[in-house]
Amino acid sequence: MAVVPYEVYRAVVFVHVFAALLFMLAHGASAATMFRMMKERNATKLSAMLELSESTAKWMGAAAAVMLFSGIAVGPLSPFESWRYAWYYVSIVLLVVLSILMSLLGRLYFHKVRKVVGLPYDEMGKKGRQPALDPAGEEEIAKIVATGRPTETALLGYAVVGILLYLMMFKPGAPIL
Repeated sequence: MAVVPYEVYRAVVFVHVFAALLFMLAHGASAATMFRMMKERNATKLSAMLELSESTAKWMGAAAAVMLFSGIAVGPLSPFESWRYAWYYVSIVLLVVLSILMSLLGRLYFHKVRKVVGLPYDEMGKKGRQPALDPAGEEEIAKIVATGRPTETALLGYAVVGILLYLMMFKPGAPIL
């Protein structure tokens, strides 16, 4: 493997950490929305919360992509030869699995609520954004809103981020390659 200047490695690490911080900042709107929605049943207020959360989605997605690709790039650039260690591959897999789980727990839930409060929504198995329907009654809204699992979702995210941080900082294990 070719040796790159240490400054290049540090620059990619900087981009990776900065993207992770931007992702967390953008993701905060969605996390806060999910917790607050559990106490709300008014369609107008829920709509405003969902629109605020969605307004950060592009930033969150862009930051996630930069975080993933810069994290992958760090391995071969690392003076520690990170690409030779299992923790490097485990980190990538954990990030991808966490992204999938968070989509299932968060995004699908938000779109169920969007549907019942009368906002355009996405639905599995259907292509593109579905047009808004008339808002459901308060009882139906309450039923769908109550299906959210903000605490479990947040704890899953915190646990995996903690594991990722441990793996990146302490780089445990012996080389596998």
